[in-house]
Amino acid sequence: MRALSAIRITLIAACGALLLATSLPETASAAGGCGGGSARGGGGGASSSSEGRQSSAQEKADKKYAAGLKKRDYAWKHERKAAETDSEKKRAKSLAKAEKDWHSAIEYYREAIELDSKHYEAHASLGYALRQLGQWDESVASYNRSLEIRPSYAQAIEYRAEAYLELGKLRDVRRSYMHLKRSEPEYAQQLLDAMVTWLADGRAEAADVKPSTLERFAAWVEERSQLTQQQGDVSSNKQW
Repeated sequence: MRALSAIRITLIAACGALLLATSLPETASAAGGCGGGSARGGGGGASSSSEGRQSSAQEKADKKYAAGLKKRDYAWKHERKAAETDSEKKRAKSLAKAEKDWHSAIEYYREAIELDSKHYEAHASLGYALRQLGQWDESVASYNRSLEIRPSYAQAIEYRAEAYLELGKLRDVRRSYMHLKRSEPEYAQQLLDAMVTWLADGRAEAADVKPSTLERFAAWVEERSQLTQQQGDVSSNKQW
């Protein structure tokens, strides 16, 4: 069984909190936020048989996608339990359940994509689940497919950048951050937090990055953090 990283376990509670705080407008029946957007509504009132079949396929895809989100939620629950227990035996048991749920989620997402190849949320959620299992290259490929379909999908941009971090593709991380900073500041902050954590936890040492490149990246992250803090202070002062 592939061991799940300790840092991902500790971050899952924060991710769950963001999930509860985030409500995407597309539907209220499927959870948005970390690890995938909301399931889409089916087509409305198709008159031709071909449109009807397409609508039916989309509805089936959405059901598979929603099932995958449920498995994702179960995985998060087991990871939280693993993070909260002091028993190594219970921790290992919870992690094994989480890994099983991630694999189940992946299967559901793939089934959704087979039914509707343009289901960009399913592609992105597949990327997220693969990332939880450390399958970084496959994860990036899924995010890329999601963004081919919906280039403005901020969740996929941010989570792909987190996969880039683990792959040591720091130039792509910086580009992603600057893009989000202009268009989706909240996701830019989420990515900045991930960069800070990645550096602080020493995970950067595992990436295939030259020391000089890593040093410049760390300085850039520190600069962006200070700038963000200053901007926040100015905004806070303006309220008074």
